[in-house]
Amino acid sequence: LSVGWHDIEILFEEDFGGAGCIAEFRRAGATRGGSGAFQVLPNNKLSPYTNDLPVLASYASGLTARFYQGFKPSCKVTDHNLGARTPALERVDQTVNYASTSSPWHTGLHSDNFMAQWTGQIHIDQAGTYEFKITSDDASRISIDGNIVADNPGCHGMRAVTGTASGLSVGW
Repeated sequence: LSVGWHDIEILFEEDFGGAGCIAEFRRAGATRGGSGAFQVLPNNKLSPYTNDLPVLASYASGLTARFYQGFKPSCKVTDHNLGARTPALERVDQTVNYASTSSPWHTGLHSDNFMAQWTGQIHIDQAGTYEFKITSDDASRISIDGNIVADNPGCHGMRAVTGTASGLSVGW
């Protein structure tokens, strides 16, 4: 990845039972422990979209979160034509770090049979290959610049999947 801002999308589908989703990253080749450990996507490296346009980091941090209800997820992490749906809740989440729970993530949301979508941009400070990890219960995926880099399909308990993104450059 080059230095600069890169589009990021995280999709999550919850069927029933526990629901959790945690998105992390690290620079590839880093040693485990210390700065080489996976870290939850930090809000100071994230910028939400407003009306599908990126905003400058100085104005906001985090990702635009949209929560959809009223349909049966497929546990395949398809987009379910989300652009044509009205979210039950839209807000900016500072990060994606939801531990598995059987309770709703927010008052008024269902605890089962929902989908969450986080969109925005992630800032890369140092060019190179990055590893992304998505841990979820149930299905989830992370896409960078429109390319799926970590895909965690299926109905399952908390499970982690990693993938890499390369060719990202430095910058805004």
